[in-house]
Amino acid sequence: MLHKNLALKLVSLGLALFLWFWVLFTQRTVIVETSVKAPIAAHDVAPGLALANALPEAEVRVRGMKEDLAGGPPGVNAYVPCSGLAAGRHTLPVKVQVPKNLTLVEVQPPRVEVNIEPLVKEQKPIEVRLKGSLSPEYELVNSSVRPRYAHVTGVQSRVGQVVRLVANLDLGRITTPELPKTAPIQPLNQAGTVVQGVIVTPAHAEIVLQVRPALVARTVPVVPKAQGTPAPGYRVNSVVVEPAIITISGPAKKVEGLNKVETETFSLDGLTTRVTRKVRVVVPEGVSALNGGTVTITIDVQRERAGRARGRD
Repeated sequence: MLHKNLALKLVSLGLALFLWFWVLFTQRTVIVETSVKAPIAAHDVAPGLALANALPEAEVRVRGMKEDLAGGPPGVNAYVPCSGLAAGRHTLPVKVQVPKNLTLVEVQPPRVEVNIEPLVKEQKPIEVRLKGSLSPEYELVNSSVRPRYAHVTGVQSRVGQVVRLVANLDLGRITTPELPKTAPIQPLNQAGTVVQGVIVTPAHAEIVLQVRPALVARTVPVVPKAQGTPAPGYRVNSVVVEPAIITISGPAKKVEGLNKVETETFSLDGLTTRVTRKVRVVVPEGVSALNGGTVTITIDVQRERAGRARGRD
């Protein structure tokens, strides 16, 4: 049974092996091309110098076996050699490094212009720029920044554009003004826009706010506070406060909650006649009353009528 049609079976096996090796060989040897984009870097710029212009991307065309390019874009590095170059403008060839199993076909652009400038470092004062306003309970007295100066580092043309360093702070976002606030330092040009491509050291500054509770004023009635009773047979006919309304001043949180103020406690004990006294008004700590906070109390005491006394008995 095994030997039946043996020749046919051997021919089929041989044909299958041939086809397998043919597919493997032809697929392995298929050559394809592809294009990839790579940023162009500047290599070997001399110490104390730096590139002042942005370089474009290079479009690199490579050739290789289909199998080697099937895993995605190959790793390609594009650069311009700057070794030994002085400050100035130079037109340089674009060099490309490709993996060993690939062949470089073309690079566009083949040459680029580079602008090399000296690196400089300048010290400039930091300004504080405040916007918005504190919550109504606080009043801003002064602001300061630390450190007072920062360094700007970069190529000469860009550092020369920086006319001021500004630390911005939005007062409307502050809930605890007694703490130092951290703000980024921005390098600005004459037009007030941020200069790109420079490094500010330090990058942040602390803004110290000097604040005090905001003072508000309010007029409120004065309520006399008495204790005791007149002499036997006498009664209080009236108690007049002058002024009856006074102005108080203090932090908004304390003042806005006051609808009246009371006087210091004064005694009615033993009174038999009309008397006038000066007493102070009582206000919370941190609140003050204008005009010294003193009012005049006039107490009118009258003898009770005999009929009223008998009726009360």
